[in-house]
Order: sequence, then structure tokens, then C-alpha cells
Amino acid sequence: MLDLLNVQAEIIARAQAIQEIVTKKHVAKKLLTLDDTNPPFKPNEFVLWEYPESGLIGDSRPNRLSPHYRGPYRVTQSKDSRIQIQNLITKELHEVLVTQLKPFHYNPNIINPTKVALQAQQEFLPAEIIAIRGTRNKKSKYLRTGLEVHVKWAGYPSEWDSWEPYLELRGTAAFKAYCSLHDLKYLLKDK
Repeated sequence: MLDLLNVQAEIIARAQAIQEIVTKKHVAKKLLTLDDTNPPFKPNEFVLWEYPESGLIGDSRPNRLSPHYRGPYRVTQSKDSRIQIQNLITKELHEVLVTQLKPFHYNPNIINPTKVALQAQQEFLPAEIIAIRGTRNKKSKYLRTGLEVHVKWAGYPSEWDSWEPYLELRGTAAFKAYCSLHDLKYLLKDK
């Protein structure tokens, strides 16, 4: 049994090595066919970035229901076979191979790529604070315990507005603006 397991492990290792060689040759051939004078993606175009997938790594998507591409991202530079792209939400820059990208087709009159990126990454960033609720003390100041904040989320319709715990939002720019406007600056200070 041990001999069979050793033979099986050796076969798998050789198959992986051969697959790696074939993949490298395929990528090299693909890169040679690219026309450097006319890059496939120009600055300020929007693209989708493929999650890496191979026999060695497996599926790198966050979960099995996620799409195989993430984004959209904005192209910032195009040089040789490498493209620099920018995350529309976090503004992070990534340098990727052109073979990992595909164009993001959309109608600019209807679709905002930043909103699509927000919803695709399931990012919930507070756009504004609508209201605040909780218990008040004798001086009519809010107690922090049990305090809740009604939030309007950036890129989402009003049906997505929700009540969230004060502790989750106290450091956000939207909460700071609400406190400044409604004379609640004492909620921003740490005790």
C-alpha cells in the first residue's frame, strides 16, 4: 500500500510540473502575440480582473457564489504586458498581466462603475447619517450605551438604509459631520 501511495504522489508531482511548464509556454506565447504599440487597455478605461485559478492554488474566489472576475477597476497605466489598475473604492493600485483582464462594457448614461464596484465587493460605506436614537441623561445628552445611528449607504437606494450601533460608525466622516451639524461633538470624544 505504501509503494502505491508513493507512486501516486510521484505521478501527481510530475503532472503538476508538466502542467506548470505548459502554462508558462502558453502565457509566453500569448504575451508575444500582444501588440505593444497598441495596448489592449488604455488609461481611464474600466476592466474586470480575474481571480487566479490553477490546479496548484485552487479556486481563489472568496466563496463559490462569487463571480470569477472582480471589479470594475480603472486602468491607470499600460506598459508592455503589464497593466496598472486602480481599485475604485480603496484607490489601491495593482500591477497585473494583461491576460488576467477583460474589458468592462457598460453604458455611461446608465451605469456608474464606482457603484458597481461598491455593490460587487459588498462594501457598505456611510454616505450620511440620517438620525440618531438612544437613551438620554438628565442633561439631555445621549448615553453611548445602546445608541444607534440611522445610516444612508453610499451607492445604495434608501431601502438599504439601516440602524447600526454607534460603536461601528463613530469614527466615520459621515458621523463626524452629523455630530458637528447637530451639536453632538461630545459623542466623538473617547472617555
